[in-house]
Amino acid sequence: MHIKLQRIEKIYRDADGPVVSGVSYTFEGGTFTALIGRSGSGKSTLLNIMSGITQPTSGQVFYDDTDIFSISDRERSKIRAQTTSTIFQDYNLLPFLTAAENIELGKRISKSRHGKISPQQALEQVGLSKFADKLPNELSGGQCQRVAIARAIAVEPDIIFADEPTGALDEKNSEIVVNLLKEMANNGVTVIMVTHDPFIAAASDRVIELCDGQLERSLDVPSAIAILEVFGHRNRT
Repeated sequence: MHIKLQRIEKIYRDADGPVVSGVSYTFEGGTFTALIGRSGSGKSTLLNIMSGITQPTSGQVFYDDTDIFSISDRERSKIRAQTTSTIFQDYNLLPFLTAAENIELGKRISKSRHGKISPQQALEQVGLSKFADKLPNELSGGQCQRVAIARAIAVEPDIIFADEPTGALDEKNSEIVVNLLKEMANNGVTVIMVTHDPFIAAASDRVIELCDGQLERSLDVPSAIAILEVFGHRNRT
């Protein structure tokens, strides 16, 4: 499933001006895109607009041929539940449910058209088959993030939105997580990830940069060195 943005603008307060301004872009289906930019550049706001959480002030967001903000809130919620999954930096796991139960709850909420993968199968795919009965406080940060990805795998979404999914992880677990996202893109899922880390962004198919709410430039088949050379002078925070 591809996502097409047409002239997206978001203004929270007129006095502050737009947080996102005039962004038009198409994310092709089955690609892995990293969205980078300095703090306050509008990355998370744009991600929330794309995922249908935040209503833009103006502009259109298409999932294939459906403009998700021209339909009712109920219809949009249904489309989001059926087609998307979001991975957060803080994992968003319920502390009183086990890893397997968190995944099962995600499957029930999602109402996915697919979702035939069991919690145990999803945990096996992220290397946590022995941790199904563990509560989140019995897992490391990296393991919790892999449970969150297993939840997305079990839902079998068409689109994954990942907001700084490695921000709180060490290098080893960051590599595991980003490789799992890359594998999902290779299997046809459209993955859009916000990150400030050029080495994490280098795993993507394309890097796009936001600067002061506007799409500044993009880089295909990026390497960490290329990202630093092209974007590094502005993206150090």
